[in-house]
Amino acid sequence: MKCILPWKVTLPNSTVSYEINIWNPSYLYDVLKLDVKDPGLPEGWKAYFYYQNNKIRKIGVEKRAIVTIKLVVNVPENATPGDYEFNVHAEGEYSKSEITLYLTVEQPPPTKYEVDLYSPHEWQEVYPGNSLTFELYLKNECPVRDNYLIYVGNPDLPTNWTASFFVGDKEVKSLTVLPEENVKIKMVVNVPENVTPGEYRFRVHADGNYACATQALVVTVKRMERKISLFCPYPSESIEAGQSARYSIRVSNEGGRREEVLLEAVKSEEVLGWDITLSETQLSLAPGESKWVRLEAKPPEVIEEKEYRIVVNGSTADGILTSTLELTTKVLARYSLEVTGVQPIFPHVYAGDKIDIVVTVRNMGESTLREIKLDVNSTAIPNVLVTPVDILSLGPKASSTFTIRVSPDPNLTPGDYQLTIQAKSKEAKSSVRTIIVSVSSPIPWFWISICLTAIATALVVIVVQRMLSKRGVKISLRKRSV
Repeated sequence: MKCILPWKVTLPNSTVSYEINIWNPSYLYDVLKLDVKDPGLPEGWKAYFYYQNNKIRKIGVEKRAIVTIKLVVNVPENATPGDYEFNVHAEGEYSKSEITLYLTVEQPPPTKYEVDLYSPHEWQEVYPGNSLTFELYLKNECPVRDNYLIYVGNPDLPTNWTASFFVGDKEVKSLTVLPEENVKIKMVVNVPENVTPGEYRFRVHADGNYACATQALVVTVKRMERKISLFCPYPSESIEAGQSARYSIRVSNEGGRREEVLLEAVKSEEVLGWDITLSETQLSLAPGESKWVRLEAKPPEVIEEKEYRIVVNGSTADGILTSTLELTTKVLARYSLEVTGVQPIFPHVYAGDKIDIVVTVRNMGESTLREIKLDVNSTAIPNVLVTPVDILSLGPKASSTFTIRVSPDPNLTPGDYQLTIQAKSKEAKSSVRTIIVSVSSPIPWFWISICLTAIATALVVIVVQRMLSKRGVKISLRKRSV
């Protein structure tokens, strides 16, 4: 039997293997029994023989042949350090052999119980009223699993500050870590609004059953800078009367703390009657955040053509910060007034009589007209009356009517007379239109009444005569002689 490495060195609680070559010197096939004895293994130690991964107790060897087996020795955890020797025997029917092997058990190194805790960004800056996050990495360098209590202390957090620890999405107070496992911990620190700017230090502890570690952290609270602003990319709009102007306004928090911003459209006297609305009047903005709001301004129907100013005021809830934005709206009017109808088309009247002519006027434009009147001119017919005197307003595409009462004098010479009419408002006027009024002679009502009386008398006499003749009474009319 031969072993190339007959003496090995190991530690308690380990496994050692030896490769042994066995030669059968006889000229016959032999079966060898394997054993460790004289001296054998210490108490508690175990040994196993293997041939090509098969555990064996005996092995057959051809004549004059060599086989290689493996001896595996298990050294227990409580093995005493020192040098050990034992004999391996191979006994067959025709031959036997033995070999002495040696094993040195060394003193194990002291067990290392440590934990590593560190943060790659241990110094951060923040504004009052905000929060910040530290990334902590904890590695268990102990040979066993350990449970760690995570807390802040010595020095503790400043007054009114709070901190929470998270592993993934779960908040934790303690955690269990396997040997050589590395865990990422997020520490969220909330800084109150009333904190004094400056530098603050505190320490994070990870206390385990076998080892403890700490990490110092520093927070610099910067002096608060507060600023809000209002911005409109197109602050000037042109609209036609009756339309609405629309503006997009960006509200920005350019400071270092969250701001509650209140928005208000300040109405001056010239836009007091306008309908001005904001899509939002109160915004909550984080530091550096911006939001867009819409402003819609609708002027009244009756409005003067000119440029108007709209002021938007933004302020914080505490009233300390303000920002003002001025918008301009130019109102463009489209005015058109026309006389669209006259009834009757060919007016006729007798001298001394009267006739009503209905005139229709229409607002052909896109803007409301104010104080519409109808001017009527006639040099020959002085008695002309227009009602109503005026119309206060007339909306786009709307119509209204005036009545012209023409009363020619009885002595007016019969004929055709011209009336010129024109509709006027404060903003526009129509084209001049001519109406021809035919005036006839007055009817002779006196002579007509005398004739009618005579005819009526004659008819009565005829009727009476017929009635009397039926009764045999004759009435004769004689001319009286003088």
